[in-house]
Amino acid sequence: MGMLVRAAAIIIGLLWCIFNGARCAPARRLDETLLSCICNGQQFSDEQWACNGERSKQYCQACLDFSVDQIRNQCSQKSIGAQVHLRDCRLRKTCARKELKAI
Repeated sequence: MGMLVRAAAIIIGLLWCIFNGARCAPARRLDETLLSCICNGQQFSDEQWACNGERSKQYCQACLDFSVDQIRNQCSQKSIGAQVHLRDCRLRKTCARKELKAI
């Protein structure tokens, strides 16, 4: 009887996952692969960013936050603009280093 109840619970859980899709998928670890980072004196007219459309909003935000951290860590105080391209997102930003905040 115990095996039957356990098997039924597993089947119900699997069916629930099938119908609720992404909620059953394990959280994907942020891919921190840095494809390019350019620190320069160029000012951009506005902040521009893009994320891989196959990723969740939370994943995208974490990727952009990591991009800002890369700018903080890799660009000097004299840099006015920066561009960072990770595998799943990219960011182009104009700002003084002290104003650099996560978006």
